[in-house]
Amino acid sequence: VSQSRYYVYEVRVKSGCISKQTALELRNFNHRADFIGQSTDTKLIGKQFSSLVGNAKILFPIAKESMQSIQHQIIKKENAINLPVYQTIKHAVLVDKDTNILVFTSPSNVDAFFEKNKWEQHYKAIAMGDATGKALERKRVMKYEQPDRFDDLGLFRAIMKVSA
Repeated sequence: VSQSRYYVYEVRVKSGCISKQTALELRNFNHRADFIGQSTDTKLIGKQFSSLVGNAKILFPIAKESMQSIQHQIIKKENAINLPVYQTIKHAVLVDKDTNILVFTSPSNVDAFFEKNKWEQHYKAIAMGDATGKALERKRVMKYEQPDRFDDLGLFRAIMKVSA
């Protein structure tokens, strides 16, 4: 009579999320984030996450054209493993000139907007993150608001601020 033994090993990995919204999505997969960023400063988030993980290897599922802002803050660069899982596809659309507030979520979002649109004097911009703000500046949009955090409340407050 042969007897097989099966061992189950639970592998515990640390996970970090850039915002509460990402952490909530992670919970839909029965996983809790060990770290949740509390800022829109991705360099600061990267430094804080790096101090949490120490010398551990970290897998980063990323966009093909990711700026890797957080990975650049990891102390041992060889411990940051990038796994491109998607590619951003620009989809330029003509925006109604009666629009007042435009929310830009990424530098590629800024580029796509300017492929078919010109900046109107009455437009008010919200840039999600420093890289998006810099992309607006390259297009000569110098006045924009940035949310104080990457979640719905941060975006709401930024919209209210530009609406006032």
